[in-house]
Amino acid sequence: MEKNIDWKNMIAERELMGAILNKISEGIAVLDQEGRFIMMNDAYSQMLSYEGRVLEDAMNSYDLEKNNAYININEFIIGKVREGISFDDEICTISSKGERKHICFSCKPICNEEGEAIYTVVCLHEMTKLMLQSEKIQQQKEYINNIIQALPTPVAVVAYPGCTYEFVNKEYVEFLKAMTRKALDHNDIIGSTISEILPLACADAIKGILGKIYKEPMTTQEKMISFKTPKGEAKHYQMLHTALKYSANDKMYIVRIGMDITSQVVLLENTEALTKAKEEFFATISHELRSPIAVMHSIFQMLNDDYYKRELNEKTRKLLKKAQRNNRKLLRLVNNFLDITKAEAGFMQLRQVNANLVKYTQYLVKTILPVVEKKKIQLNFTSTCSTKRIVLDIEKYERILLNLLSNAVKYTQYEGKIDVYIHEDDRYLKVGVKDNGSGISEEEIDKIFDRFYISCSSEKKLNEGTGIGLSLVKRFMQLMEGKIEVNSHPGEGSEFILSFPKKLKNTTEYTMIEELQPTRESISLEFSVLYD
Repeated sequence: MEKNIDWKNMIAERELMGAILNKISEGIAVLDQEGRFIMMNDAYSQMLSYEGRVLEDAMNSYDLEKNNAYININEFIIGKVREGISFDDEICTISSKGERKHICFSCKPICNEEGEAIYTVVCLHEMTKLMLQSEKIQQQKEYINNIIQALPTPVAVVAYPGCTYEFVNKEYVEFLKAMTRKALDHNDIIGSTISEILPLACADAIKGILGKIYKEPMTTQEKMISFKTPKGEAKHYQMLHTALKYSANDKMYIVRIGMDITSQVVLLENTEALTKAKEEFFATISHELRSPIAVMHSIFQMLNDDYYKRELNEKTRKLLKKAQRNNRKLLRLVNNFLDITKAEAGFMQLRQVNANLVKYTQYLVKTILPVVEKKKIQLNFTSTCSTKRIVLDIEKYERILLNLLSNAVKYTQYEGKIDVYIHEDDRYLKVGVKDNGSGISEEEIDKIFDRFYISCSSEKKLNEGTGIGLSLVKRFMQLMEGKIEVNSHPGEGSEFILSFPKKLKNTTEYTMIEELQPTRESISLEFSVLYD
């Protein structure tokens, strides 16, 4: 008895199935063994459509790029159907008249009860946008890689915590070859750990740095790496690390960039050697000059004694006085020259004590009064500070103050005025030397502390010196952690301000002024123009 077939229901079910298939974004088609389409969804038709032509013609218009050859896409699919071959996700590129599409094919046979393939289901997934994006990313990757490979700087990427090399450019390969003296190539390094490539001590040091960066991603510099190449050449590199952390896999990639600073190191070494040779030369010259000058100075002092003066006539005494004055100038020049050379070479030492700055300054001012009176200059001293005792290098302070007073006397006219004062603020005791002399122009104020600078003004040329005095004053102040300032205007005089930190040595002892009285010698050297 024949069963009644519900054709109406079957048609409805087929229509429902077709509607469902048309909602699927992947292309789906069913072919018989002759390659005829039994059914397909809209997505399949759209993927293989060509300029609005029907599917069969469109498929015959596309060529499939396969193994550097071109075959008709329709023939490719029908061939697979007839062979009953099953395959998954085979990505192919189809092209026609300049239009290219990337299609992912899957092919599954439907068999009867005897196991014969009677239908084949073909699934298509268009990957054109994805493939184009992948190609673009690959192009960008190759572009960046070519740039990094062309850099004259070693660059490597290390994965942490494994500390394996993920990337190295050509320069980094050469860097490792020179440092380790191993015949390494790119393949030896990629995938290897730092410990497998570098010496143990060096690898451990780098691991320590990478560990710190892993805990707190940052950019950091490694200590300078120095080594000799197989040819015996010295190389110096400064390594820079930058962390790139990916939260997706909790992995960190650390970029190591090596900056070749060999030329800078060599330049610095040569500069230091040249500076040292220059300082040694100056020091030697100064020492060689100082000995005979000191002997001459002693002879002049002896000849000025009353015992010898009686044996000299007036003309000879005048010549002796002139010679002695110039000898003092020369000795002062050599002393200053030697001291500033020591200071610049870093050999100058401080002999600091706790001393009463106010009392000692007042004493120095009183000591030079006989010299100042020769120009009838009014010299005043005032102090308004409650703090008096600070840590000080007395000998250097004496030379600083006498130098400033000497300059003030030189550039102040007869019957002029010089004020020495001491003020204080929260941090400093300030000693000021102010005169009403010729003053300094604004453009010269920044130059007067330069070594060997001499003013171009006509009045200062009359008092021509070496330009080394104020340079030495500034050096001494820097050594004592102080500072010097100057206020001046042409024709209105100058004011030099010395600022000393208000601090004491950790001791209960302090130096008595009586133990540190300046000698007649130190004053005569600073005031060599007016002395005697």
